Amino acid sequence: MEQEIRSLLNDDILQKCAGTFGFRREELTLFDFDECEYNWFAADIANPLFYATPLKSNGIELRNRAAQRFYDYFMEGYFSRAFAIDLLAAKIPLFLRLREILVYSGAFRSLTTCIHGLKK
Repeated sequence: MEQEIRSLLNDDILQKCAGTFGFRREELTLFDFDECEYNWFAADIANPLFYATPLKSNGIELRNRAAQRFYDYFMEGYFSRAFAIDLLAAKIPLFLRLREILVYSGAFRSLTTCIHGLKK
């Protein structure tokens, strides 16, 4: 059985970059721990890719170019400190889909809360 590769990760670094990291002597330091989670490294790659990619409504070509550009640079940095890309690359689409489902469910929950709040 294949062993999954997991660790303690920061789930929201890309969503609110200002104030979550700093540089000192060319070293990046994270100091934002409000959205920490124990998750697969593939999710650590998929989540920022999800938020950095434009919506389909902005055009498929723009979306694909932006996603590829972000992915290439992100992976170059990620794997300069991490491990074998082959173990993670196949799982990234699954975690992109999971993030999409979580976003939709959060929006639905907010919408239903708003609608029920108006009925009272």
